[in-house]
Amino acid sequence: LTGAHSPGVIRPVGDLEDLLDHVVESRSIAGVMAHLTFPVEPGLTSREGWLRAADGLIDAPLDFRYSYSLADPSAQAENRLSPFYLNDGAVFFPKALFREYAERYLDLRPRLMERLRYPYFSGQVALALAVAAMGARTCALPMRYNLPNDALAEQRFPEELENVKIFHYLRTGQFDRQLVFTSSEQYQDFLQASLTGSNKVFQTHVQRIIGSEFPFLRPLTH
Repeated sequence: LTGAHSPGVIRPVGDLEDLLDHVVESRSIAGVMAHLTFPVEPGLTSREGWLRAADGLIDAPLDFRYSYSLADPSAQAENRLSPFYLNDGAVFFPKALFREYAERYLDLRPRLMERLRYPYFSGQVALALAVAAMGARTCALPMRYNLPNDALAEQRFPEELENVKIFHYLRTGQFDRQLVFTSSEQYQDFLQASLTGSNKVFQTHVQRIIGSEFPFLRPLTH
């Protein structure tokens, strides 16, 4: 599980055993598809942006058989379909593949930073190109394994809220993820806040897992 360059914060709230068993047994790299394409140069389609990013860096062809998780279903295929490009934050690897992946990733990322319009996305793009170069088996997971607290995700995937495994609390409009667990006062404010949608579901899971009292600054007992 990795989230080294995620813009948000992830919080597991459900059982992952079945997924972890599948990743190991199938030797698959697994994760939730990114919401949308990385920013490309003006006038280019998403597909053209991918082909330009990969040109000269990997020999393997890109397989555009996936779809961005929050893409408009009516969008042209050139802007809706994608290689195996994950929403970083929750990515699962079998140990047997991780060393090869890491070597390829570490080689690709600095070179991508020099050619992307926004180098910030070089991590996610490098992940996709490394996996493509390996020819590894891949598994696009349902949104429940990296569900953002985002209104569009709630509208598109209401059923995923009923069985969330990992929250990606990306939006900060209803609470500040940097403060919630910093003090008893902040924690109580969070638990007592009138939240809605995925934020409310997240709040319920936090109270179920951690409890109604802030546990992180308790004095040590002997």
